[in-house]
Amino acid sequence: MPSFGVLSSLRLRPADLFTRALNNFVLAAVVVLIGLMIGRISGRFTKRLLNELGLNSYLKRKTGINIAAEEFFEGIISTVIYIITAYFALRQLGIAAFIINLAAFIALIALLVSVLFVIRDFAPNIVAGLMIRQRQLIKTGDRISVFSVKGSVRELGLVSVQIRTAEGDTIIVPNAVFISHATRRFKKWS
Repeated sequence: MPSFGVLSSLRLRPADLFTRALNNFVLAAVVVLIGLMIGRISGRFTKRLLNELGLNSYLKRKTGINIAAEEFFEGIISTVIYIITAYFALRQLGIAAFIINLAAFIALIALLVSVLFVIRDFAPNIVAGLMIRQRQLIKTGDRISVFSVKGSVRELGLVSVQIRTAEGDTIIVPNAVFISHATRRFKKWS
């Protein structure tokens, strides 16, 4: 069989293909191990830094709610590093483009479904809020009764109404309730 110089050197034997695949697999495994360590260390460092800055206690003072912001950012940093690690490992294996396209498609579908669920819950309340304002069904300061809740309207929000009861409690009622159920406005408390 005649030899064609450069072209003959491009042919790979099965043993060479196996060796190349094994090397790529080992390198991908090393990338994953290093990435997992870097992700975990970076996440813990982020949490420790935010803890020293007092982020959770600051948010508690400002909002009155326990928010685990330090843990949230720890998870975000670690996850981003894990995703970058996965990309480089898949790239080493030669399948990164397909996996990235598949992951992007799945993420897009998940985002679309999430948006639809959010819209399903908020859209009726937003529309009802606009109707309440336009028709002036209730106003801030009105004394109302809806279901078993009786009190004065403290705030008209985009999606809900805050009602202050005679006992001093604040009840939050979705705007759609005022459109779909009977609401009574009082001139005087009875």
